[in-house]
Amino acid sequence: MVPKAIAVDGDLFLFRIPIDRVGTMSLTHNDYFVYAARPPPRRPTLDLLPNLSHDTLGDREIALLSCGGDGDGGGDGEPCYVVAALRTIPGSTTIHRLHLYRSRPGGEQGRWTSRMVSVDEPPPLMRDVVFPIPETSHRQVHHVTSKAIRLGSGGDGTVGWVDIWRGILLCDVLHESPKLRDVPLPPPAKGNSHRAFQKHHRPVLRRHRRQPRQEVHQVHEGTRSCVLLNVRGYRAARRDATTATSYTSNGHPIEVSFRAALPPVLSDFYVYCPALQLQEPADYPSMVPKAIAVDGDLFLFRIPIDRVGTMSLTHNDYFVYMARSPPHRPRLDLLPNPSHDTLGDKEIAILSCADGGEQYVVTALRTIPGSKTIHRLHLYRSKPNGEQGRWTSQMVSVEGPLMRDLVCPIPETVHRQVHHVTSKVIRLGTGANGMVGWVDIWRGILLCDVLQESPKLHDMPLPLPAKSNSHRAFLNTTDQYCGDVAVSRDKSFIKYVEMEIVTPKIVSATPPGDCDPDPFLEWLRRRECKDLKRTLVHGRWKATTWRMPIPVTSWDDWCRDCAVESAELSTDNPKAYELLCAVSKESLKEDDDDKAMEAATTTTTRLPLGRLDMAYPAMSIDDDVIYVLTKPVMGNGKAAFLTAVDVRRKKVLAVAKLDSAVQENHLDKLKIMGRSQQEEEEEDVESGKSDAVQQ
Repeated sequence: MVPKAIAVDGDLFLFRIPIDRVGTMSLTHNDYFVYAARPPPRRPTLDLLPNLSHDTLGDREIALLSCGGDGDGGGDGEPCYVVAALRTIPGSTTIHRLHLYRSRPGGEQGRWTSRMVSVDEPPPLMRDVVFPIPETSHRQVHHVTSKAIRLGSGGDGTVGWVDIWRGILLCDVLHESPKLRDVPLPPPAKGNSHRAFQKHHRPVLRRHRRQPRQEVHQVHEGTRSCVLLNVRGYRAARRDATTATSYTSNGHPIEVSFRAALPPVLSDFYVYCPALQLQEPADYPSMVPKAIAVDGDLFLFRIPIDRVGTMSLTHNDYFVYMARSPPHRPRLDLLPNPSHDTLGDKEIAILSCADGGEQYVVTALRTIPGSKTIHRLHLYRSKPNGEQGRWTSQMVSVEGPLMRDLVCPIPETVHRQVHHVTSKVIRLGTGANGMVGWVDIWRGILLCDVLQESPKLHDMPLPLPAKSNSHRAFLNTTDQYCGDVAVSRDKSFIKYVEMEIVTPKIVSATPPGDCDPDPFLEWLRRRECKDLKRTLVHGRWKATTWRMPIPVTSWDDWCRDCAVESAELSTDNPKAYELLCAVSKESLKEDDDDKAMEAATTTTTRLPLGRLDMAYPAMSIDDDVIYVLTKPVMGNGKAAFLTAVDVRRKKVLAVAKLDSAVQENHLDKLKIMGRSQQEEEEEDVESGKSDAVQQ
């Protein structure tokens, strides 16, 4: 429930703020205020505007006008202002609806008025003369407001509503009989001409929430507030300040500890329960703990309680680990099993409540076979004093249209006819705001405030996949091979990354033989004697990031942020460069051309990323860094690495070697976890043991 700036004019500032949880999704549940800054000794003023009940105004359609300064509207130095908004009329190119609010003296609240206004010129309109919309274009909308600007001052109320690709609609809103005038913008450059016919209204300055680049650089280098948590845990004892203890459902003692590390080094968790380890052979451990969900200092994991648990989730115990600052010890809570249903690992989220983290909620969303709009929501609420809570469930439905079927419908010819397959869960709210998103990495996000008495689902599609990935959007897969979604630390925006990957491959060619035909056996013997010529064909990839402001309101708010191609990357870290070159040689060993291999690694300073398999990106919640799994071509059984890539600065920051098969096999499911003070102290002890190469 974050306030949002709408419009400014001089010392006047208009903003809105949700008045309840529904306000994060509906503008009618927002209050609008006008703040007026005034020189001393006068105090600033803050006016509440009445809601425009008969219409909903988009944020970009609203302008604020100062009417000549203090006192001009009457009263003792009181600000005088007008709020104006222009709404398009569907199906009309010349008629619009103008809404006006005029302030009153004495602090008395004014009222909204509205009237129809038309373009004061005969057709065709100027923008249709200068730059007409082709009939073949998807966009057949005359005007989509990107922002509002004021052209006059004082008693001149000329305002311009800007369509950033087509033109400006000008209007003197203070005139008794206002008229619109159409002023086209210059025709777009050839490289942008296709954008002029899209319905996206990207704001001109969208980056006000981003930290300065210098600060972003410092965040990556110095922060210890988040970690990359390995999904698969170790079964080993590691008693230290992070250790928490409890009992399994069948009464066995269990211990959980953490080893924290600075990304891209993976942080690990350790589970020690001797009674469980005796149930399986030491040379083939399969009852491995698995991380499910994180939120701040809360961590949910499961562990099989017998051999059947490796194949059935109902034979697993679920625990919540709570990291706490000294002198408090970490806490470990056993959850009751939701016996009425089996919850998938990717469907579960954990939410810290607004009481210092002592209370929490675990939630899961299950799809109903055959239904697009109805799902089952499961909730577990913890109780104070360590008392065990209980699971509840209810049916929830999607409110409003299924946006993903409008933006990216599933063709009838494809195998995938499933509306939603959850890849991961994200939390958008904090404290009492229980907004959670269940992400289908190719189709969209189902949003729900799970703490409401009557929760509803809202559908928000992801940006359309790149052309090379469009076939993946219709596969029944939760694989995050080339995409990830995360939420920024301050919960101000959703982050999305998509990778377009052309994987490197090794091709074989048979040397030419004799032209004369040979008997089959002789031909086969001769063929076996000839070595195959194998050549490495380099790959490439491109990563593109997007942002969506929170609260989520419209699919049009997805904003393309930055992009980088693998060939553009450089590094200031010589050790990272050396390590990447060493990994690339593992791929080049498959190539019989030794001279080419030697030349490729000794005569160039470019990063050898084209000779590496790079996929499964994990987004940082702090900055523009993605962590990418890196392996040599045909690297089964070989070492794997994590590469930290700053997409905005187009740099490789660090490379970390993954030192076990446990880490290597599950990097498509990394977790971002908050860090407590005691974990940071533990890392100081372990920092000398890391295999990472840091910048």
